[in-house]
Amino acid sequence: MLAISTAFDVVERTSKDNNKTLQRTSNTTRCLNLGSYNYLGFAAADEYCTPRVIESLKKYSASTCSVRVDGGTTKLHNELEELPARFVGKPAAILFGMCYVTNSAIIPCLIGKEIIQHLKHSCPPHLYATSMSPPGVQHVISAIKVILGEDGSNRGAQKLARGCSIK
Repeated sequence: MLAISTAFDVVERTSKDNNKTLQRTSNTTRCLNLGSYNYLGFAAADEYCTPRVIESLKKYSASTCSVRVDGGTTKLHNELEELPARFVGKPAAILFGMCYVTNSAIIPCLIGKEIIQHLKHSCPPHLYATSMSPPGVQHVISAIKVILGEDGSNRGAQKLARGCSIK
């Protein structure tokens, strides 16, 4: 399986006209690939994640991407929410399938009491937020367990160290 790389080389460019035109140089800068959601390299076949994702596909099917009110909450959704909460020492965590939902649904809630109070009573986010598919959830759970060392290895620490030291 071909996976998106965790890093890529950016060709440096120069300009003599305030960036109206750019000229390539022979220099490159190694950058961490944050645009692919694969900056730790879990998109490829992985000895810990892949078998668990395949098993969840057999058990839950490929997708129930709908709001939880329609698609339900699986054991995997609960486990996924418990892992980061435990990691940061908090009683609960809220997770979203994409950053846009986080930015559009949660950040406005943090602006003022009036907005929060209004949304508590008239706009339950679980009615509108799309639920992640169980195989996708299982993949994230497995990746988090690798990062936390709960897979019995130190591969997570190695991936984090490698991701943080991209040059």
